[in-house]
Amino acid sequence: MEKEILAREITNWLIQRPYRDRLNGSNIIHIAFHHMVRWYPQISNNGMDVYGLGIMDKLINWQLSSRASVAVMELADTLPVNATRADLNKAFRQILHPEHNVPVKVKKQELMHLANPDFKIVRKALEMEYEVILITKQEASVLNGRRKSSYVLDNQMVRGCGLSSSGSYTERLEAISAVLLPESAQENLIQYLRGRFANL
Repeated sequence: MEKEILAREITNWLIQRPYRDRLNGSNIIHIAFHHMVRWYPQISNNGMDVYGLGIMDKLINWQLSSRASVAVMELADTLPVNATRADLNKAFRQILHPEHNVPVKVKKQELMHLANPDFKIVRKALEMEYEVILITKQEASVLNGRRKSSYVLDNQMVRGCGLSSSGSYTERLEAISAVLLPESAQENLIQYLRGRFANL
């Protein structure tokens, strides 16, 4: 319901000339529109902004890269089984990075270039390969890092991709050789974490 409301509001801003003319630049209209587009994939089906929630909510709602899955398992094996939920969430936040798989700037420009931005077309654009995924901090550093700088990934120094505000869904995954975990494997990971930690 909340995602539909947000999609309708985004549509309203796109079809009203006074708003649409101000969607570029640094004005408050631009900033508000940017945040609406940013929030859209962060909202779960039950209307929660997953971005600020704990590790289990993120794993239930967002896909995970295979590297991130390995990192989660490795970290989980080092943490005490009676760790508090707050401590677990803090620990997992230190290794995981929520990444919009298409930069907000790219999706925003796509929406602004729609010839006939009615609700169905806008909703389809917002749903088309636009989601938040969980990757490792190392993957994020390489993906978003400067092309002239080097970062560690898979125990090797690699050049940054410079894709913090550009690139398609496929281009960005391929740039860091990221593979998303199959749904069944992610469910197994969730069950493992629930079984291991008393407070998750």
